[in-house]
Amino acid sequence: MRVLVTGGAGFIGSNLVDRLLADGHDVTVFDNLSTGKLANLSDARRQVDLPLDFVRIDITSDALEPALAKVRPEVVLHLAAQIDVRSSVADPVHDAMVNVIGTVNLLEASRRHGVSKLVHTTSGGCIYGEPPLEDLPVAETYPGHPHSPYGASKRGVEEYLHTFQARHVRRGRPALQHRHRAPDQRQRAVLRFGGVDRLRPAAAACSGATRGAASQRPGHHPGA
Repeated sequence: MRVLVTGGAGFIGSNLVDRLLADGHDVTVFDNLSTGKLANLSDARRQVDLPLDFVRIDITSDALEPALAKVRPEVVLHLAAQIDVRSSVADPVHDAMVNVIGTVNLLEASRRHGVSKLVHTTSGGCIYGEPPLEDLPVAETYPGHPHSPYGASKRGVEEYLHTFQARHVRRGRPALQHRHRAPDQRQRAVLRFGGVDRLRPAAAACSGATRGAASQRPGHHPGA
């Protein structure tokens, strides 16, 4: 199967690439290397017989669609994202450009070029805000509201996915599917097509990082 992994040079993405290759799939990685590292793919890239291609590209770019059309993926696994909660507070426009506009750009390109399935990784916690302790653990149907731009962008993308499915999925046509957060443990980054193994999300400062963050230098707080 031809699989495209966006953000495939990141921590989770590179593990996913390793597993896909081990399972015999042809893999292409799209990554702009803003946070990902080619070193994460070094073992796979050293094995010249493995069907792995790397394209340095930004998902917000106009070049995304022609690049995707050239790859002709059957499945897209979308991990590329802005994941720093503090950075989203300091620069919510950039956060929305990457997480919302970039994802919609990918959805449109996938729709136009016959992708049969798209798996989206969202937030395991930040889309719910800060639920009271008595509500924990929350179900995916919990009616909480994000307390950070990062959480809001991830929540908004889920609505876009529902919209694309409602508008473009017809009998006999490819389906765009979304699934929740990919595992965040390297040794268990295993994805099943049609579903994602769901692990307990790591704790993250989904809104606590926002208090006074606008006056602080953004740090690395992965969004869970």
